[in-house]
Formats: sequence, C-alpha cells, structure tokens
Amino acid sequence: MYASCCGGCRHEPGVWCLETGRSCRPATRPSSPGGRPFLSTGYRAAQFCRKDMSNNLFKEACMSLIHAVLVVFILTVNGLIFPGFLSRRAGVGAGCGVKKPLLLAVISVCVLFASTTAWAGHPLVTDDAGTLGRGKAQVEIGSQLWYHKNVADAVTTDKSEGGEIAASVSVGLHDRVDLVMAVPYVWQSVETNDALVSRESGIGDINLDVKWRFFEQEGWGLALKPGITFPTGNEDKGLGDGRTSYRLFLIGSRELGPVALHANLGYLRTSNNEGNHQDLWHASLAAEYEVVKDWKLMADIGVSRNPTPGDDTHPAYALGGVAYAVTEKIRLDGGVKFGLNKAETDITYLFGITFLF
Repeated sequence: MYASCCGGCRHEPGVWCLETGRSCRPATRPSSPGGRPFLSTGYRAAQFCRKDMSNNLFKEACMSLIHAVLVVFILTVNGLIFPGFLSRRAGVGAGCGVKKPLLLAVISVCVLFASTTAWAGHPLVTDDAGTLGRGKAQVEIGSQLWYHKNVADAVTTDKSEGGEIAASVSVGLHDRVDLVMAVPYVWQSVETNDALVSRESGIGDINLDVKWRFFEQEGWGLALKPGITFPTGNEDKGLGDGRTSYRLFLIGSRELGPVALHANLGYLRTSNNEGNHQDLWHASLAAEYEVVKDWKLMADIGVSRNPTPGDDTHPAYALGGVAYAVTEKIRLDGGVKFGLNKAETDITYLFGITFLF
C-alpha cells in the first residue's frame, strides 16, 4: 500500500519524505542519536522515500566511484601507475638517499591534509554523503598528535612531531546542504640528530566547505563538497600554505545494515611559494561497523598526490578508530593513523568529541 505526500512521490505510509519534510500520517521523524538524518557516520542514520522509478543509474554511479578508488589504490600499491609508491620503511640503509626534501614533503602533507580530518565524522579522514538536516548544528573538537622520523643518510636523522586542535562547526542550511567551517591551532617541531632546529605554533589555515547531497535512495548516497582554504596560518613558520587553495570532492556512501561504506575522490588546487605541485588529488575508502548499540568500529585507507616535484612516492595511510555515543547529543571518538610509506607521517593519534544541537 502506498500513499502520496507530494507530487509524484509515492512511498509507504509513515515514511518520512526528505523532499517535503513530512510523512503521510503522523510519525516521529526517524533519526540516529542526536536526530541527524541520513548516513551513519557519527549520528547519521537513513530513511528514504521509496520511489517507483528505477535508480540503477545512480547505484552504478556509486559503485563506479568505489571501484575507481579501489583501482587507483591497488594499481598504485603494485607500482603499475605510480612507481615507487610503497618505498621501504626508513632504517639504516633503507632510508639512505632520502634527503631533507622528504621531511619537508611530510610537513607539507600535514599542513595540507591535517585539518581534513574535520571533514568527516572524526576520526575518519574519508567523508560520508550525510547531511545534518535543515536547522541542525554540530560542533566537533578534533585533536591529533603526530610523529615522523627520517634517516636522511648514515649520520643524519631528522625527526618531526606536532599536533593540532581543530574546532569544526557545521550548520544545516537545507535538508541536503551543510555549511562547514574549521579553525585549527597547530604546533610542530623539527630536530636533526636530536638538536632542535625549529619549534612553531599558531593558528593554521581556516577551511570553509559546503556539502550538497544531491542523491539518496535505499541506502545509497552521493554528494559534492566544494571548499576553500584561507591562508590564515603563518607560512614562514610552516603553519600554513601561504596561498588560498580550492578543492572539490565527490563522495559516495552505501549502507548495508550495521555496515556503512564511504568513498572519496578529490581534486585540490593550491598555489604556493615552494615550487610544489599545484594540482593535487586524493582517493580514500572507509568502513564503519556498529558492533553494539552506541559503539562503532571504523577503518580508513587512502592516498594523495605528493606535492613535491619529482617525488613519485605518494603519501598513503591506514587508520583504525572507535566511536562511542555517550548520549543522543554527545559522541567521543579516537583512532590511530599509520603511514604506509615514508611520504606519509609515521603515526598520528586522534581524539575527538562531537556535540549536536
């Protein structure tokens, strides 16, 4: 039995219609803890209008996105499209010949991509296609501590460590559109042979993003996320990129009961004074599994283009995490991110707390 609450939209009675904001009979709007509609990252749950039209094209688009990310990652790991991608872990001999530009590349990657962890449901780097819903708001405080070691030659060892605390505020402008702003505070230090070279801290580059969920159907979701980074961080201190940068991400998500899968493909345009690549890309996959009520396990894997010219070792990472819903409005999370090669930070510890309003 079907009923209609809007022109051409037919669904089962009582199902909440995301297009009209009402159901065909009195019903409580389905939501996850905190009332966040759609997908399961954090508090994101889904209920969709069951339309009679065929959606095979959109499902194929979602699968194509996920397959594309998998193909890029697998080919890269096997050295078929980016030779030298998985260089050996540094040690005496293994890291010989890897000069200081590699350390600078690692710091550059941290500056460029560190605050992107605020894009997704913390601690994930990969974003999901979910939106908050009109009038909803979210405040996320995410922190990370990272460490990297590079054996430049037989007698030179470079070490860098640092961290970030980022405040991210998201507002639901529409059921399908979110506005997200993230302000990070960054600190970092560099040592050579245990001698301090530099230690800096301050406000990093501020990020502003808009997420538009343009499709959802039966657990599938697609979204576009354009964004801009403002050069508010001090470039001379290594706290910012020094130029305004732009990005566009295509996001795909799929829910399968207690499991949610997400895939991202992104393009970043950045200008800088260091002669680095201006056109960067990012590809990643993530999965979430609700083990028991209020507890989720998370996994994330991804690769980005190395901004250093002539370096074909592209930063790749793997991440594992957990999230716990303390109440319907508060969530705690933590995770560990590992570098899969020397272009990526060796290890990063992530902690966060999220509030829903």
